[in-house]
Order: sequence, then structure tokens, then C-alpha cells
Amino acid sequence: MHPASLIGQVLDQKYRIESQLGQGGMGAVYVATHLGTKRPVALKVIIPQYMAYSEFVERFRREAEAAGRLCHPNVVNVTDFGFATLGTDKLAYLVMEYLSGSTLGSLLKENKKLPLDLIVDIVEQICLA
Repeated sequence: MHPASLIGQVLDQKYRIESQLGQGGMGAVYVATHLGTKRPVALKVIIPQYMAYSEFVERFRREAEAAGRLCHPNVVNVTDFGFATLGTDKLAYLVMEYLSGSTLGSLLKENKKLPLDLIVDIVEQICLA
């Protein structure tokens, strides 16, 4: 299953996948809508090929568990974890609060040199997390 083919699908009867935010080596992250609350969420999914490898699935589960224990204003909130089936593919997914805005990477691309007070503020927020 290609990550783009998930767009428009409903996962676990709870999350409608709207668009893809990014993709890494093991999976992809999407903007989805929680059908019960109509709130946007970020939904991370393991690429189906990796579901056959228990070590990848276990690593993903541990990531969800560890992230779910964190509670800090500077750390994204994890709200759900589970397994779902789409067609013949079984997927593991992790649901996080959706934060709109830009990334530090895009800020640095737009501004090659940041003011010192902004750099200190960013580093302080990272350290607090």
C-alpha cells in the first residue's frame, strides 16, 4: 500500500485521513479528522511492509507508550495508539495532537541568520521539553 493511497480512508472507524504531512523510513504522518470530535489530529502510520517485522511493530508500540507518558506544554500530546486493517493490510498507528505552524527547518531556510534572542528562546523551549 502506497502512503498516498491512505488519503480519504477511514482508519479504525475513528480517523478520516485528509492529507500527508511527511514520510520517513518506517512510515508516514498524516493530518486526519477524529470523527467523534471533528478535531484535526496528526496520525503516524507504519508502512504496511514493516508490519511483518515484529521488532518494528514493538519499537513503534514502545514509542507510543513512552510518548503517551509525557505531559509538557513543549511536547506534543499522544492521544491514541492501535492497530487497524485497511483492505488486506494491517497497520499500526499513533495519534497525536495536530499543531499547525512551521518547522524549525523551514524557519532556518527562510532566515539564514536568526536574531540571538530568538535563538535563545528556541533553545530554552527545547531544553524545557
